[in-house]
Amino acid sequence: MRRSKSTKILEKMAIFEDVQYFQINMEENTKRPQFDENGLILPRRAMLPNFDTRRDLHRELMFNCKTGKSLLSEKSELSRALEKHKVNQTRKMVEEEKISSRSEIERALEERAKKLEELEKSNERNCEATTVCNPEFVRLHAKMKNRIQASN
Repeated sequence: MRRSKSTKILEKMAIFEDVQYFQINMEENTKRPQFDENGLILPRRAMLPNFDTRRDLHRELMFNCKTGKSLLSEKSELSRALEKHKVNQTRKMVEEEKISSRSEIERALEERAKKLEELEKSNERNCEATTVCNPEFVRLHAKMKNRIQASN
């Protein structure tokens, strides 16, 4: 990829400006602190601040132009938010339609499933409360022991 001379010169100028800014900033920050009339230290500029200048904007536009990214075709934040809101609304409407269009058999099955889950939860609570709840393999093992002892 071949760059034009003006692009190279602009890049060199940008680097030179950054170095020059850094040197000036270093000189300011190596000085002694300045005090106001109350004896408080006055704030100084940051060493490497974020550049929100026309030059940075131009750099970003040039970079996007080179990569082929079009900034003009992007949607605004408001339009993206509205689109997201519409998608969420349609999703909710579809779910409500599914719920309302279910047959009686499906509703009955769901009710039974809920009842079974509630029973399992209550059984777990009871087992935890009594701490006598044995897993199935422990009960089977106990039965086998009893049979063996009865046969002897």
